[in-house]
Amino acid sequence: MPRNLSAAQLIELNKTTIIFSYLISLESSATTRFYHTGPDNYSYLGNNYIADGNVLSISDFEENTGLSFNTQRLILSGANISNYQILLTEQLTNRKCEILLLLNNAEVIPLITQRIQSINIVDDDLVIELESQWQNYNYPQGRTNTIESQQRFFPNDFGFSFSADLEDKKLQWGGDS
Repeated sequence: MPRNLSAAQLIELNKTTIIFSYLISLESSATTRFYHTGPDNYSYLGNNYIADGNVLSISDFEENTGLSFNTQRLILSGANISNYQILLTEQLTNRKCEILLLLNNAEVIPLITQRIQSINIVDDDLVIELESQWQNYNYPQGRTNTIESQQRFFPNDFGFSFSADLEDKKLQWGGDS
């Protein structure tokens, strides 16, 4: 997926030494919690990202031009046990989680925005699994792209009735015909 990076972000990326950390926001029913994987607290867009050693790791992820349905993992350490209790009792499932890349404590690049799928305790760590950003959460279960399925939800929509006629036709997309 192409990104438009600002001049300041490109300057940071072209330095010989790059120190990076992550800014993570977890939305709940009551509030939004902000964490920083770096050594110090960091303020960004009026939010104070706390760096108290809570986020141990983020699973590897890659960005590509195709649709991807991979699950991401955030692992929170036991450094602050009160966070376990807070996060386990708050309604986090299906809430937004945003991960930003912080370069040299100077420039921020948005990486991913995903929904929280589950929260579990694994080996004394709190593991938060995030669903893919490409999933359509508003798409009703059991739907298919057929005229029958479409008319069950939208009786006056006949758009899919023409799709079978297009299956064998050659469609010209740009260029010379």
